[in-house]
Amino acid sequence: EIRRHAELGVLASRLNRAVIESRDAARFVTAVCGVLDPGSGRLAYVNCGHNPPLLLRSGGGRDALSAGGPALGLLEEGAFGTGETVLAPGDCLVLYTDGVVEPTDEGDREFGVERLEATVRAASGRPASDALQGVVEATRAFSGQERYDDDFTLVVVRRTAG
Repeated sequence: EIRRHAELGVLASRLNRAVIESRDAARFVTAVCGVLDPGSGRLAYVNCGHNPPLLLRSGGGRDALSAGGPALGLLEEGAFGTGETVLAPGDCLVLYTDGVVEPTDEGDREFGVERLEATVRAASGRPASDALQGVVEATRAFSGQERYDDDFTLVVVRRTAG
């Protein structure tokens, strides 16, 4: 049973068990679960083997949110720690799947995390939707393709002054 107010590490353990019980042994799921308090900017999260979300600091720093554990369904008794951080006004949280950073150019170079960061930062001071659209346009221009070979999921959250 998964409860709404469960501690995130416990929630991840329960999800891990659910994946193990409902799939064949060759499959697993990566995920990031988090709770963001928009008033304070406090973010509690658990990363279950997923690409670490990026917390782009308005002052130029970057934190990769990697606290957590293995992919769900990978280990019978996976242990999941939780992480906590605070989004300050002007900070930007970027959650993404590997399909966002893996498009390749004609030289077989990947778009990569650095280009993702640079593209999101180029939309600084504008709505998060502008950053998201900028990443879509940049990955298409980089790869020379309109379509993606892999899943492409991107969430951009910008904390405004508060």
